[in-house]
This record gives sequence, structure tokens and C-alpha cells, in this order.
Amino acid sequence: MIELEEFDKLVRKHFHFLETDFGYECKGSENIPFMFFVKYVKDFMMVSVGLAYRHDYIEVYIFDKIHLYTPTTQNYKHSVNIFQLVRIKKGKATLTDEEAENLMPSTISYDESLERFAILLKEYGKEVLTGKKWIRNEKLVSRFWMMF
Repeated sequence: MIELEEFDKLVRKHFHFLETDFGYECKGSENIPFMFFVKYVKDFMMVSVGLAYRHDYIEVYIFDKIHLYTPTTQNYKHSVNIFQLVRIKKGKATLTDEEAENLMPSTISYDESLERFAILLKEYGKEVLTGKKWIRNEKLVSRFWMMF
């Protein structure tokens, strides 16, 4: 099992582009029961890279309007995970169970797993990470139209 300090180090290594390319600030890591998190914040948005360490399962979420709503994966209107972004951008149902499993540290190293998730986020999350677009009704829409 990986320790929080090592997880934090690997996340910062692979997700550094959030700081350099998109202006996010790493707010550090935390350990809550059965989960590690490293969080990046910019304005009203947050990217959370989490590890359910009992199951070697990584999750990457982007949260919107964190100044109004507590970031939670149960708030579907203001959160999106990496698998949803891939599905919306590729127009494909979703990753197969086998494709998703091949991204997880139960199959490959933590380093390689986090690298692959970072690549997916950079490729499929660019418009959301900039704050210009968000997900509404399973589509990428301009933030301007979300004001109405």
C-alpha cells in the first residue's frame, strides 16, 4: 500500500500542468478514512485527485462553484469525473470495465496510473479546466449560457 506522502508526491509530479498551464494552486493533501486526496483550486473550481487505498482505485473529479456548494461527488450538477469527460468528448458510452481497470494501480504502478489519468485530464478536460465550459445535460456548454 502507498503512503499519503508518496501519493501526494506522485500526484504533484503528474498533475503539475494544472498549475503551469491552467493557473490552479495545489492546496495540499489529506487523509480521510480509506481515501487520500490532493486538491487543486482556481477561482470557483477545484480538481480533486483521490485514491481509495483499500481498493487501489483512483478518481479524478472537477468541481464547479465551490464557493456556493460543498464539493461532493453526489452533487451531479456541480461535479464531473474524468470518465464522464471522456464519454462526452469521445461520444462513446464510456470506458469499458477492462479499459478502466487497466488505468488503476491494482493493475499497473501508482506512478503509471497517475500519469495516465493526468494525460486523460489534460486531453479531455481542457475546456472545463479553463472555466470556459461546463457539463449540462451530458453536453459541453459555454458558461455564458449557464447564467440564464
